[in-house]
Amino acid sequence: MIYEGSGFDPQEPILVSEMGEETESRIIKLKCVKLIDPAEWTNNFPFFDVMVNYGAGEVQIRIDANTNIWGTDAPLGTFGVTGIGGQYDPGLPLLDSYTLMPRSLDDFTEPVVASFSVPNPVLIGGDPVVVENTSTGAAFYQWSFGNGTFSNEEEPVLTYEEAGTFNIFLTATDPTMECSDQASMTVDVELVDGVQDAARPRATAHPNPASDVVFVNVPLPVAWRVHNAQGREVALGQWARGQHTLEVADWPAGVYNLSFGAGLAPIKVVVSRP
Repeated sequence: MIYEGSGFDPQEPILVSEMGEETESRIIKLKCVKLIDPAEWTNNFPFFDVMVNYGAGEVQIRIDANTNIWGTDAPLGTFGVTGIGGQYDPGLPLLDSYTLMPRSLDDFTEPVVASFSVPNPVLIGGDPVVVENTSTGAAFYQWSFGNGTFSNEEEPVLTYEEAGTFNIFLTATDPTMECSDQASMTVDVELVDGVQDAARPRATAHPNPASDVVFVNVPLPVAWRVHNAQGREVALGQWARGQHTLEVADWPAGVYNLSFGAGLAPIKVVVSRP
């Protein structure tokens, strides 16, 4: 080894969109990647390799046991990663198997993970559906509900008027608007005719309008949510079968939608002030 000197400025990461000969032995950054198979994150000693998709293709990332990355959980969702470019290609012409070796946890950006759920994968047409957004690391949302309707709200309320099978798609984007992650779910919507609907279990609420409390009687254990006229959630919880008290004294006057899981029909609650 020949001593060249010291005190040199560190190399700034170069943002690249693909891996190649020019990225070898350079500090490079891939902006948005996603693990192809999180099960490859084995934490095996002395190193382990995982494959990520970076948009233009796939690349191997090598995690060395000498870094503080080793022993951590696999990063889920979409994230940025910085490291030293390399190549592990044993055969000529040595133009494949490019790799990236992160140096520490600081080389990973906070991932954005798109995730959501609905109360029931089988929905009743005409009933409002409250979507629970469980995404992390996101600040912007784009929903597509498979019936020609869209939303940018964090937790939208929608109603399917037709029977069928619909695909709900969520695109969650990080606060920098650089990286996005997607999640999807298929729901079945059934229509209930007038005779069936009359025999369907229902919740009741009284007094309605109310200014202090509303007594709600539910015929079975159920999850419930309340949204105001703008679709914003103001209360939620779980109720056992029987009568329960809903406190509305602190709510502004207006019309609220009390919706339930288990296929119960929603109730419009009116809050009035003297």
